[in-house]
Amino acid sequence: MAKGGAAKGACYKCAKGRARSGISGDAAVVGQCIPCAKGTFADTRGMGACSTCDGVTGYQDESEQHSCKPVT
Repeated sequence: MAKGGAAKGACYKCAKGRARSGISGDAAVVGQCIPCAKGTFADTRGMGACSTCDGVTGYQDESEQHSCKPVT
């Protein structure tokens, strides 16, 4: 077993504010959890990609967040 108790190749859920990276195609980070960039968020553990704040009702000026800030 790999460190942390999961068998090699086993799935695990990324924390809120992070998502699986394989979407970008960057071979160095494929399959790892990466922080959501500014303007995006991950509100649920295990997301495959970060969601984008719409910029009209919500925005995010920090990385690794689990929600958008309301536009006031």
